[in-house]
Amino acid sequence: MTKVITFFSNAGGVGKTSATRDFGYELSQQGYRVLLIDLDSQANLTDWLGATVDESLDLEQEKNFTMFNAIINGAPLPVPVTRHGMDIIPSGISITEIEGILPNKPLGGENLLRKALAPVKQEKQYDFILIDSPPTLGKIVNLCLMASDEIVVPVSSRNKGYKAVAMVHKKIADFRENNPSLNVATHLITQLNNTSHSKITDEVARQTLKNVSGPLRHRPAVYDNCQLAMMPVGAYEPNGEARKEVMAAVQQMLTYIGVSA
Repeated sequence: MTKVITFFSNAGGVGKTSATRDFGYELSQQGYRVLLIDLDSQANLTDWLGATVDESLDLEQEKNFTMFNAIINGAPLPVPVTRHGMDIIPSGISITEIEGILPNKPLGGENLLRKALAPVKQEKQYDFILIDSPPTLGKIVNLCLMASDEIVVPVSSRNKGYKAVAMVHKKIADFRENNPSLNVATHLITQLNNTSHSKITDEVARQTLKNVSGPLRHRPAVYDNCQLAMMPVGAYEPNGEARKEVMAAVQQMLTYIGVSA
């Protein structure tokens, strides 16, 4: 059964995109078939995996490579590109147009991503579809929540990351009426450092939140280098501590959602 998992936080800079990339890589290394979908118009996931759409294309041409036509026009999913054992459907400028079009669709278009993914799920082409959602509470996030089985909520040990959790929970609760199977797979602690504030935030999160995984420690040199190299952490430093943290967090998530490793 295909699991659709959205990585979601309305706070930017909490490690959401790198977690999407690195979780996808570790799942693929375990033999799972993984599709990454970049629905953040910033396209960081796309860029960090070297999957950027040809910049010489005009906007209409770009739509053939992003999720635009699949969502808005009911077209089949675009042919993904493969990076590090994962398939990825990239993002681009065309994704920004979706927000303005959805209000004109029946029911605000909230089911359009679910419909776009239905054939892929029915044919069991992938074990996991991981979606990098934008760091907002907008209409593209609504699409993601309606299409998902599980949510991974990155919780930065910096102050803004923890503050965002309440808003994320409210958003998820609002969508359970129409998608009752929607669950929080895990609250992923990110960017932990040795400051007392960071440690206190981590402790409070573990006391107040369910299904906590991580932490992924604050390792700016490693993560910056991965972006430049366009590689997941596990491929860039296969024996490094950062990868060990990601692998442990992935195993925790799989346990929480009832998937045997």
